[in-house]
Amino acid sequence: MREHLEVCPEQKIACPQQCSLVLLRKHLTGHLKTCPHARVLCPNAPQCGAPIMYHNQLEQHLEVCLFHFIHCRHTVHGCTYQGKRSDEMRHVERDCQFERLMPFIDFTETSVLDIKSGIDRSKRAHGQLQASVELLENKVRGLLARRNPDESGTLTKYFSSVQTMDDGLLPRPEITASLHAQGERVEIRSAYPEDIPTILQLQRANPHCVHWDFVGSLLGSSAGSLGEALLARSLDGIVSLDFSCVLLSDGGCETLCVALASARTITTLRLDSCGLGMKSGLNLGQALSVNTTLLYLYVGNHRVSSHASAGSVNDLNAVGCAAIFRALKVNRTLQLLDVSGVHLREEQRRSSTDPLIRTNRALDTLTEALGVNIVLKALDISWNDLDTSHIEAFAHCLLRQRGLRKCDISHNRIYYTGGMIIAKMLLVNTHLSALNVTGCCCTEDKDGTVQESVLLALQEAVDSNGVMESFVCPEYHAYFRTGEVATSI
Repeated sequence: MREHLEVCPEQKIACPQQCSLVLLRKHLTGHLKTCPHARVLCPNAPQCGAPIMYHNQLEQHLEVCLFHFIHCRHTVHGCTYQGKRSDEMRHVERDCQFERLMPFIDFTETSVLDIKSGIDRSKRAHGQLQASVELLENKVRGLLARRNPDESGTLTKYFSSVQTMDDGLLPRPEITASLHAQGERVEIRSAYPEDIPTILQLQRANPHCVHWDFVGSLLGSSAGSLGEALLARSLDGIVSLDFSCVLLSDGGCETLCVALASARTITTLRLDSCGLGMKSGLNLGQALSVNTTLLYLYVGNHRVSSHASAGSVNDLNAVGCAAIFRALKVNRTLQLLDVSGVHLREEQRRSSTDPLIRTNRALDTLTEALGVNIVLKALDISWNDLDTSHIEAFAHCLLRQRGLRKCDISHNRIYYTGGMIIAKMLLVNTHLSALNVTGCCCTEDKDGTVQESVLLALQEAVDSNGVMESFVCPEYHAYFRTGEVATSI
């Protein structure tokens, strides 16, 4: 038996390169080709005199290797030159016609960005004006109907009465019709701060409505006090609140978090695209630490506010997210967390002249939390500018994590090194059933060259995983369906 175990292809063994991976003996040959601890020469040897290095150091070396073939830095503008890194500078200085056009190209790109920004501002202003006009029309119609109902004509179809308050007016029948149509859900998309008293009166009159949707309304930071009042008055009523695309800001979020900390029935809270900053992340972290009912939290799309730079306090950023992740260590109810597009990657400068230093503060906190949290079932960290180093730490955490079932890391540029890390993780993790890596370029190197070894490693990992129900990777599926490699999205 001992002799058989020494050659058995189904026997689990440790990698002889001491990379800490345990795998089946039959997979060892394929693993040794990409093992991060395998010792390799630069592919440009013998021209490149670099000493033998570990496989996981090769990508870093190729970024500076003078004999490595690269594209011209102006490839994005149309230059087709490819050559050694040592020759690229000479090409740019002597031959590249796009280098001479750069002042014009820069001016054109800046002008296009300014035009797009102006169009976006105009669209937002138009939407706000349109909402204002619609609200004013409703108020006028309501006043006419109250003044002389007999002459209101077809208005009686839509407004049987109008609820008036000292500091606001809202067409209650319109909302009531929505209540009847939606059952337990109410949608109020054109509310203003002065309409809050009417909304609260409506809630008292319709206690069966437990799902409140204010997507895109113009409540601003007042939405926080509205949420607080709804949670306080409903006692054991409100189940979900949706403030997506409402400019809640830090002030409104702070008020809402006070109510969230003691809410007894709220299970879903959507704060997507609400202009939240770092302070909001800290407040949400404190609320999550004590809340015992919230199951689903969405705080995506807070990359950078219009007046902030990446990583500032006006951006949810790594500091705010770290506070939310820290709460996962003690929270025992949250099952879904969406932190997509919140600038998890942190970059700092010691001084204005020093280069940017990347840190993993948020991801380190997340991996620590996942190490003890077994309740969280779904996590979305897509669109966060994460690179290979971030994904490596996250994947290492998933090797021993037993709770997470669905994970979305799409649109983070992890390239083929990250793809190999994902493949190794899937060989070991037997709990993750859905993984999305769309747009991660996980089958390509930074030059756009497809690495088929990654595709084969991913195939082996997915096939042997046993629990994977949904693996979303367009390049992977296109390759094994047609035999051709798809371009990363």
